[in-house]
Amino acid sequence: ELLGHIAPPDTLHRALGELVAEGFLDHLPDGSYRFGDGALHEVAYQGVLQAQRRSWHEAAAEVLAARSDLAGDRGLAALLAHHLLRAGQPVEALAHALSAASDRSHPGGWVKTARVLRTLILPQEPPLLPGSGDAWRATTALADLEERMGWLERALDHWGMAADSAEDARQEVEASA
Repeated sequence: ELLGHIAPPDTLHRALGELVAEGFLDHLPDGSYRFGDGALHEVAYQGVLQAQRRSWHEAAAEVLAARSDLAGDRGLAALLAHHLLRAGQPVEALAHALSAASDRSHPGGWVKTARVLRTLILPQEPPLLPGSGDAWRATTALADLEERMGWLERALDHWGMAADSAEDARQEVEASA
């Protein structure tokens, strides 16, 4: 959907098909695309002029902001925050990142949200966030989010160990039978 705002559909589908055939992109079951290799993504991204990248992120942000399901989908809010930040709109990005970070039931957007918040609070001149209150809100949201991500990682580790133990027990039972 987002790519349709960048190029005419026939040109876009032909180009994407060629990139998939050559192994540069993966075509996902949900109809989206992603680079098969993170390094390739970075090289391609850096090869586009910054003004063009900013324009594409702005177009993506406009499409996402117009979606009627944005308010109920924190994953979309995280994606919108990412595109707003890359489009040079940090204050707007913060609002959507805070919205995404507040959702404790949808960990899918936590990593992207954490990246946006980290970027917003990085020390730089001029600062991305003009007010100290904004920087404080971003910092506290990031701390809370990183705590939840740590909890989730620990829970997944324990689940993995439990699955490994169950598999070991199953193999022992099969071997003794």
